[in-house]
Amino acid sequence: MKNSILLGMLFLTSCAASEQAIKNKDLYCSDLYVGIRAVGRTVSEIATGATIVDVCSEIDSIVENAEETADASTKSVE
Repeated sequence: MKNSILLGMLFLTSCAASEQAIKNKDLYCSDLYVGIRAVGRTVSEIATGATIVDVCSEIDSIVENAEETADASTKSVE
């Protein structure tokens, strides 16, 4: 039972950032959810030894890369 709870937390905290998560960043990255996921990541990392990236930092990275790609595309067209 304990292992299934840990695996469930692992899957919930390590989901890739989807379009819906990016659109709802204010919800997913609110202080409450960030705190809850931090606890889940810490427990999972202690139990499994695997590092889990926070979804908010992934969303920021994806948005930044998309903006850089869009800027590069715009400059190459000009």
